[in-house]
Amino acid sequence: MSRATPARNTGSALDLSGVGLPAAVESPPPCPPTPCPPAELRSGVRRSTERSAFRLRPTERAGQVLSGRYCIEGFLARGGTADVFLAQDYVEDTLVVVKQIRPEVASHPELRERFVKEGHATRAIQHPGVVRVLSVEDPRSERTSAHPVADLGSEPGAESASGDPSPADEPPFIILEALRGESLGDYLRREGTVSIEQGLVLVRQAASALAAVHAAGVVHRDVKPDNL
Repeated sequence: MSRATPARNTGSALDLSGVGLPAAVESPPPCPPTPCPPAELRSGVRRSTERSAFRLRPTERAGQVLSGRYCIEGFLARGGTADVFLAQDYVEDTLVVVKQIRPEVASHPELRERFVKEGHATRAIQHPGVVRVLSVEDPRSERTSAHPVADLGSEPGAESASGDPSPADEPPFIILEALRGESLGDYLRREGTVSIEQGLVLVRQAASALAAVHAAGVVHRDVKPDNL
């Protein structure tokens, strides 16, 4: 999730995850926390190393491990086609954001292919105002990016020992960096407005980020305060 904190003028970041209003459900205990060092991002916004920095919603998927390395910690948001989670990356020992297309959407081959293609196109964007895509994972395809995933040793169609679905049955998902802060939408709902000076800074940053997105051949289609 991309986050901007206008009051501190730390810089805005364009969110490509497509957020919405989630529904809360009962959930099992989250994955055990793992300490990881802070990392300064290009935009000056710090990557979060603390689970408490995120407003997580309960989810029945808490504790589920994707691709043998990404343990879901909690629910962040829901978009038109995908759900967004906070997860612990066991390989890199850090928190990440998982955007996973929902199973009912992934059942349509053209929508599944579009999701994966957009993920790869977005991963090529290098701009301080755009949330960085770390990996694009499609269990049904050999065209996965970033690091190799662990072999869970399960046969096609089988469940793992933890009861999780077989990797081949998982819908594709995108791994994004986890940023600390709040959306511009949250800020406006709390404060009501921003100053002219802050507004000009945020608009310039958002326009610069969108220019980089368009140059990569990607159309955002959902530019709004909640995605800044």
